[in-house]
Amino acid sequence: MIRELQRAEVLLNQKRYVDAEKMLRGVIQNYPEISITKYYLAVALLGQNRNEEAETILRIIVGEEPENASYLQMLAEVEIDREDYDGAEDKIKHLLKMNPEEPDYYVMLSRIKYSQRNYDKALDFAENALQHDPENLAALNIKVSISSLLGKKEGLQESVEEALRQDPENPYTIANHGMTLLHQGKTDESLNRFKEALTIDPHNTLAKHGLAEAMKSKFWPYKMFYMMGMKMSQLSGKNMWTVIIGSYILLRVLRSVADKNPNLQPFLYPIVFFIAFLFILTWVLNPLMNLYLSRNAYGRLLLDEDDLKTSKLVGISLVTSVIMLILYVILKLPIFLIGGILFFFFMIPLSHFYNSMYSDKNEKKVQWLTYGIVSSGILGLILMAFTGSEILLIVSALGIFAFQWIINAIIIKQSARRFE
Repeated sequence: MIRELQRAEVLLNQKRYVDAEKMLRGVIQNYPEISITKYYLAVALLGQNRNEEAETILRIIVGEEPENASYLQMLAEVEIDREDYDGAEDKIKHLLKMNPEEPDYYVMLSRIKYSQRNYDKALDFAENALQHDPENLAALNIKVSISSLLGKKEGLQESVEEALRQDPENPYTIANHGMTLLHQGKTDESLNRFKEALTIDPHNTLAKHGLAEAMKSKFWPYKMFYMMGMKMSQLSGKNMWTVIIGSYILLRVLRSVADKNPNLQPFLYPIVFFIAFLFILTWVLNPLMNLYLSRNAYGRLLLDEDDLKTSKLVGISLVTSVIMLILYVILKLPIFLIGGILFFFFMIPLSHFYNSMYSDKNEKKVQWLTYGIVSSGILGLILMAFTGSEILLIVSALGIFAFQWIINAIIIKQSARRFE
């Protein structure tokens, strides 16, 4: 049996997970009481992305040996992967009671808090890991990520340099450095770092995401939009709502003052239109930039399936809007002007039609709202053309207005910074 286990270790190290699984299942048939064999089988299953099967096995062997640190740690990793953060955190805290000086446990807690957007606690756990192991690369990368995200400049450059000193060829570390440069507005420098990371590991998700954002940030409107998003991500949900509602109230007040004071209109209306333009831009700019990337042979590889499908929907809506506005200019029929404006604003709900960030429940909610808005708008145009009735157009317009508040609530709940 020892020889088989040694052979299984070699296969696992070579990432020959299917061969390792086949061998290990044979060993388990002969020696079902040996838990280490089941542990290796779980590793082989995880290597094949069969996480549910691996978790079932891990729970069995944790039940057999509840104080085995390796089994508990791997089970916690599986729970983190499926976002069962409470279960994982309980196991890691138990591991820390067993060994309070193990830096990897603090790193795992830091990853959990980072995923929960509790950046302050995540940073504290990363610092704890570094106190026990000043050269822990994972802790250094988390510290760099959070410090960059929150705009904490103190010690940031030193942490970046230390991470790169330890492993200058690590693609994640290089990509993480690229994100830091991108957050600082150094678009060209970040592009080079992301390309370097992808040269080493073409499948590095952080580098692919960062490169897409950097390519879009070459256009200054998107760069401003990205930097604004960075600032918003530092706020709590309550403060996010304060900014959004405050901006909307300011828009309404300025418009009201301008309407009542003709002498002030030349000064106030440009501000009103600019704020309204910014509101619209925050909704449609990202999918429009994804549409731009999807037309680029290299940029298309950086987008996931949801981004590609969304960009197509937004592109269809934009092209339809332009065609209708051209027809209005030629034919002078008001229905084409209304249709052009309507299809332009359809880009707002369509830009959220596919979004892996949302839970399944929220994604379905967004899709049904979009169906309602678009279908009532199209039927409204037909009804107006034949009867002159505007009722469905009003329903569609109200739907677009309500959609923005509903989607804000979903986004804030899922992305706002947490402090508890």
